[in-house]
Amino acid sequence: MLKIILIIFTSLSFADNWAVLVAGSNTFENYRHQSDIFHAYHILNKNGFPADQIITMAYDDIAMDYQNPFPGKVFNEPKGPNVYIGSDRIDYRRKDVTAANFYAILEGDSEAVAGKKVLNSTKDDNVFIFIDDHGAP
Repeated sequence: MLKIILIIFTSLSFADNWAVLVAGSNTFENYRHQSDIFHAYHILNKNGFPADQIITMAYDDIAMDYQNPFPGKVFNEPKGPNVYIGSDRIDYRRKDVTAANFYAILEGDSEAVAGKKVLNSTKDDNVFIFIDDHGAP
């Protein structure tokens, strides 16, 4: 029994945590989608997901939108903290938020995305995928 427990703990200690966070919409009208993934980024990072293992896709147009009463800031709840992660932490922005790039990320195909960040997970790793969008084609 002790041998089985040791094997389980040993295998768990070698597993990495990865995340792919996708906001599939743009414009200030769809503010909630980007604010949700920015908030998720902070939650994951705070709970041990390394920044280099969190891949983000967001159009990145709400923080500086003329309709934003708090330029450069994004909020996910009333009276909550600024959750904007900054353009430097958004791996795929604007025209790079595509289904083809999403598939390349999942397949670990860095060549298809010109060397940008992709999943480098193994069969033993944990991968969390969060897509926030309308769900319509």
